[in-house]
Amino acid sequence: MSKNKIKRIKRLIVEFCNRYDKPILLTRGEIAAPVKSTKFPSLRFHLRTLLAAMLGLNFLVICESAADEPAVSALNAKLGAQGGSLDGMATGIGFGSFTTPLGHSFGVQVDAGAGSVDSKTYWSTGAHLFWRAPSVGLLGLTYSYQSWNDFYSGVLHNFNATVTATKDAYMHRGGAEGELYLSRFTLSGRGGYQDGTVKADGYGQLKLRYYATDDLVVNVTGDHFAGQNLIRGGLEYRPNLAVLAGLSFFAEGGYGSYDYGMGQAGIRYYFGQPTNLINRDRRSDTEMLIPDDSSAFIQQIKNNDNNNRLTQGAVIAVTPVQIVPVKPIAIVQPIAIVQPIAIVQPIAIAQPIAIAQPIAIVQPIR
Repeated sequence: MSKNKIKRIKRLIVEFCNRYDKPILLTRGEIAAPVKSTKFPSLRFHLRTLLAAMLGLNFLVICESAADEPAVSALNAKLGAQGGSLDGMATGIGFGSFTTPLGHSFGVQVDAGAGSVDSKTYWSTGAHLFWRAPSVGLLGLTYSYQSWNDFYSGVLHNFNATVTATKDAYMHRGGAEGELYLSRFTLSGRGGYQDGTVKADGYGQLKLRYYATDDLVVNVTGDHFAGQNLIRGGLEYRPNLAVLAGLSFFAEGGYGSYDYGMGQAGIRYYFGQPTNLINRDRRSDTEMLIPDDSSAFIQQIKNNDNNNRLTQGAVIAVTPVQIVPVKPIAIVQPIAIVQPIAIVQPIAIAQPIAIAQPIAIVQPIR
C-alpha cells in the first residue's frame, strides 16, 4: 500500500465522521460511548476502535517511510581494544565486528574478541540477525559464546581431604534484542537463556542511550542474570578527526552483586563511509555482544569461585578421591646380636727371678 493511498484513507475516515456523525475531537467520556448516525440510524460504531485504526495507519505510514532506508547502509566493520579491571583482575581484550545487509530490511553482524583476563586466555564470538527501520527501531535474534581458559575451579570436601578441580569456564547465550529510536534517545533491550559453567537460567538487559551531540553518547545499562545484578554507566566520543575519521574513545564503569566492581576504557575504529555515531548506530552496525557481555560472564564465574561452590549447571568431572588405608609394612624382626667374644684371660706373668744374696765383701788384710 502506497503512502498516498494510506493518507487518502485517513482523510476519507475523518470526512465521514465529520459529515455523518460528530467531529472526531470529542471529550473523553464521548469517546468511550457508541455514536449513532443521524442519517443512518442502523450504523453504529465505536470511535475508540476508529481512533485505534487511525493510530495503526499512522504507524504504517512511519514504517513505510522508514522502509525507504535499508537496514544496513553498506558493508562496514569496526575494530577496537579495551583494558582495565574486572573485580580487581587486569584485563586486555581486542574485538571486532563485520556487518552486511541481507536484502533491504535485514542485516547480519558477526562479532569476535580475544585477550587476557587475570593472565588467563579469554575469547568469544557472537552473531546477530536483525530487521531494522533506521527511523523506528530494530528487532533481531542473537547468539554468543565466551570462554575463559583454565580458571573455573570447584572445591569438594570429602574424606577430610580437599580436592580442587580446574576447568575452562564458558557460557552460551541465545535470545532476542530490540531497539527503539526516540529522537536523541535509544532504548534497547536483550533477553534469553544462558548455560555453561554458569547457572543455567534466563538473562535480561535494559539500556538507555542519550546522544548529547551526534558524536557524544552516554548510556546507563542494567543487567540481570542467574540471580545477580550489574549496573553500568559509560560514554563514547568521536572527535571527528580529519585524518582518522572513524576513531572514537569510550569508557565504562559498574558495580554488581557480591561487591563486584569493574572499569574499562578503550578505543574503536569504524571502517566504511565516514559518519557520526548516531547515524552509525542506527544505519550501519548494531551494538556488539562482544565484549559487552564479558562483564556479566566474568562476574558470575568470579562470584561462584569466591563462594567456593560448584555452579549449578556446570559440567565438571570431579571424582572424589578415595583414600585407601595402606597396611603397614611388616618390620623384619631384629637380627640377633652375636654374643660378645670371650676375652682371653691375661697371660700369667712369671714370678720375678730371685736375686742372689749379695756377695760378702772380704775383710781387708791387716
